[in-house]
Amino acid sequence: MKKTEKEIGTHQLIIILSLTSDIIFKIIRKEFRKFGLTPEQGSTLVGIYVLGDDTTAAELARYSFREPATISVTLYRLEKLGLIFRTADPDRKNVSRISLTPKGREYYLKVLRIPSVRSVLGKMPAQDRKQLWDLLNNLKNFGLAKLGMDARTYTSFFKKLSDLQ
Repeated sequence: MKKTEKEIGTHQLIIILSLTSDIIFKIIRKEFRKFGLTPEQGSTLVGIYVLGDDTTAAELARYSFREPATISVTLYRLEKLGLIFRTADPDRKNVSRISLTPKGREYYLKVLRIPSVRSVLGKMPAQDRKQLWDLLNNLKNFGLAKLGMDARTYTSFFKKLSDLQ
């Protein structure tokens, strides 16, 4: 590092990550309103798609790093909108299986193609997007380790996310 360069501290990285996340989240929230959804509902639709039909609320909570009560409220609202349906688990009476309805699959596709988000991230050259992906993936793995969680548990989930078109 050159003597004239200022070293970027951890707190500065946290601030820029947080601000960037807030900006992108604000863009996403504005777009989702057009569909009558919240970003949380949209990401839950993606989670159900990635985990596959017949997933459970517990699986969604685990892979989205949300509290079970938060997922339950989101699922209730998605069910009211006709985007998901639940079926009783034949083996466990207190568990229901969650699947996307045809309308839910339509909304899932809309969520993936939010133009304003694509226009922001799409301005980055492909090489920069790849580098950002790698850096964020490393950061995610460091965070999982800090939480005492094994990143390998999430490998297939994150692989499926990276394969979404």
